[in-house]
Amino acid sequence: MSSLAESAAQSGSLKTVSGMEFAHYYFNVIRGVTRKQSLSPHKIVHWENLPFSLSDKLVQDWKGVFQVGEEQSAAAFTYHVKIGRDYLFHVLSALGANFLNVMYLGVNIKYMASNVVFHAGENYIFNAQVSDIALLNHNRAILDLKGEIRNSAGELLLVQSDKIFINNLNKVDTEKLKVSQADQYSEFRGLSKQTTQLANRSDALQKTFVLPRNMGYRYGLISGDLNPIHTQDIFSRMAGHRRSFVQGLYTANFALHTLINESGRAIREFELKLCNPIYTGVPIVFAHTEDRFEFLDQKQKVLAFGILKAF
Repeated sequence: MSSLAESAAQSGSLKTVSGMEFAHYYFNVIRGVTRKQSLSPHKIVHWENLPFSLSDKLVQDWKGVFQVGEEQSAAAFTYHVKIGRDYLFHVLSALGANFLNVMYLGVNIKYMASNVVFHAGENYIFNAQVSDIALLNHNRAILDLKGEIRNSAGELLLVQSDKIFINNLNKVDTEKLKVSQADQYSEFRGLSKQTTQLANRSDALQKTFVLPRNMGYRYGLISGDLNPIHTQDIFSRMAGHRRSFVQGLYTANFALHTLINESGRAIREFELKLCNPIYTGVPIVFAHTEDRFEFLDQKQKVLAFGILKAF
């Protein structure tokens, strides 16, 4: 395990980032971005039966970041994302991937019951594995991570699948990977050019919002994802972006919270694909119907989209 994962496992309780955890996080990041990329797929291991709980402060901080009202539900939040981050760090380190070549693509979450609720102080079990790592083209691979959360009785609560690009592979690395089936991951090609299906639909509900400029940092504190491109404009610009933009799983949790509380439905399956950065400090449109949602900029460019299925 990484030092971050060891800390989480030993403490048993996921908390808002503070103190030495900042140093541990950035130590892992610096090591990841300075690593010479050389893939070793055979070194990846699964995590089994890793116990964790949620501190009361962490749960309250999640509600604060997403402005959960007294009468609103916070049931579907991915409070466990912090321990998922630790597993991702472990996988990328074992795999030998340079963090600069990694891009988060999206998430699929399946809830096993309509009444799944995570409570502070209760014990949960995290399991994770690499479902697939496959070559997409001559220099790009896709990493498919599968995680699951169970309660202390062993009952399955949710299953989460995260898709991640690994870019800039050399010939030696590509020869170590299997070639994906022709259509297995075709849906992840050309995401940045996705066209809107909801902007002009009369049955689509829309609302415009502006994310606070510090939202990447605020979400980073509760999720553990303090990647500088989400928290500091200077690093975002160095990576070719206009300014800082929010994390992919912030976008997922924003959509989950909005959809559940505006529709009143319990979500059985949720899927999000990221297309373009969702910048802070600028107007964003969130449009949705009963089974699809989109994040759009003011020119109707698709920033992210997804589907949902209710119980």
